[in-house]
Amino acid sequence: MNARPMLDTPPHTPNTTWRLGTIGFAYPDWAASFYPPGVSGADRLSHYAHHFNAVEVDATFHAIPAPKIVRRWGEAVPDGFTFYLKTPREITHGADAGHLVRSSSHQHMHHFLTVGAELGDKLSVVLLQFPASFTADRHDELAEFLSERPGGHRYAVELRHDSWWVPPTAELFRHLGVCWVATDEVRKHEANAPPGRYKPRPIVPTTDHLYIRWIGWHEQFPDLAREYLDPTKRLAWWSARLETVLSKRPELTSVHGFFGNGYTGHAPATCRRFVSASGIDLGGIDDGGQAPPSLFATPPLP
Repeated sequence: MNARPMLDTPPHTPNTTWRLGTIGFAYPDWAASFYPPGVSGADRLSHYAHHFNAVEVDATFHAIPAPKIVRRWGEAVPDGFTFYLKTPREITHGADAGHLVRSSSHQHMHHFLTVGAELGDKLSVVLLQFPASFTADRHDELAEFLSERPGGHRYAVELRHDSWWVPPTAELFRHLGVCWVATDEVRKHEANAPPGRYKPRPIVPTTDHLYIRWIGWHEQFPDLAREYLDPTKRLAWWSARLETVLSKRPELTSVHGFFGNGYTGHAPATCRRFVSASGIDLGGIDDGGQAPPSLFATPPLP
């Protein structure tokens, strides 16, 4: 394995459990760079689980899969591997006020979680990602929906509109035991440097765990087969930031983090880079001795 520079401050304490992976796992472009020749579509998740100990499933955002498909996901990975299911957009992306508290939304959520239960104890967190059009004037609606959510699951909420970054939001999530997701929607001209003018949202702990999504920006790279930018400096900034939060909050016992292809072009390589350079122990997961594919020697993208 090619040596990679260590980040200045490893972002962990001895009592921190790390669950790291990518947002999705079945991208066709990965067949040329992450999945070896001969690995069929049905075997991709099993191969993925040799490299990471968690995955955020994006497919459930677009449609609820059949129970037998979800059951196969759980059977394809070893014990200790965990899934994070993204709530269907029919629930989170309703444009009109009151959408969340309609009986149809609650019924759809119950159906979604019934299917997700096929994963058993491998289902870790249910993610609700709301769009930028979802503003804080719908605070009461969100509060009612979360108060009536099905029990027996851990929930994390991602908010994008500026209006939510006020104390009542954190108070609501702490009261209900919901994790407030932190995100990094970096654009390509900033991904190879520490955050400048456009910093990620503040990390606001509201439960005993953190949920981080290194999203980047959709469709800013020509393909998803390699890293187009070197994210080392930005990951070092994240490393120091997480170390500070974890050192001040001993109640935070775990971090759940997922990289999207829009961050640097190829999520598996960027996630492995963060794990390796940070010295994070994922419990025996091996990167297979493969250096992350990259195009760092090429000119910057326009």
